[in-house]
Amino acid sequence: MKKILVSIAAFFMVSSVFLSGQASANTSNEGEGTGEINLSDLNLSDLKPGDVIQGEDFVVRQLTDEQAAEEMGYTPQKSKISTFAAKKCATGTTAFSRYLNVNSSYKPMLNIYTELCQNNAGQFVIKSIAGIGVDSRSNGLVKGFEGNTQAKALNSGKTLWYLADGWFHNSGTTTISNTAGLDSGWASVGWTNGSSSSKYGYIYQDENIILFKN
Repeated sequence: MKKILVSIAAFFMVSSVFLSGQASANTSNEGEGTGEINLSDLNLSDLKPGDVIQGEDFVVRQLTDEQAAEEMGYTPQKSKISTFAAKKCATGTTAFSRYLNVNSSYKPMLNIYTELCQNNAGQFVIKSIAGIGVDSRSNGLVKGFEGNTQAKALNSGKTLWYLADGWFHNSGTTTISNTAGLDSGWASVGWTNGSSSSKYGYIYQDENIILFKN
């Protein structure tokens, strides 16, 4: 899997719809993905704000909290889960982005914003999920989205599971229908679209993003 570390100034900043909300944490091992992407060879402890890791089918960006707040429209809460035995946390917010394979010509992006903290083994693992967004632009196409997106920290934060399930539309306005769990170990976001008769393509994609195998 090809991975390139570049400056954030050279990377096209996605313009997504982000949101905030609060609910109780859910860090169980439910929701194991049907697919897998392995990032265990990345050294996430070395990421600094401004860094971007560009792979063939994923992007990892390290943002300052101010950049994350600007993109998400609110300031991520830090150290909300008091039961997490963290030694220290990464500077800023880590965004994991995954292309959604709607069809061969249209691959929008799901963005999951997280807080990484060091566990007792010295690994920087996912402590909380600060936000979820869908960037509906791809190959000059812009679509609306209606459906559900979820993200969950599994295996003590060593795995990030995500789900995108819904329809992309040729027209209409995408709005948020419900939220749960943001700024915790589990997050869910529902989306509606104003035009139910303009369906373009359906997506059901869930995967485990492996940060550490052990």
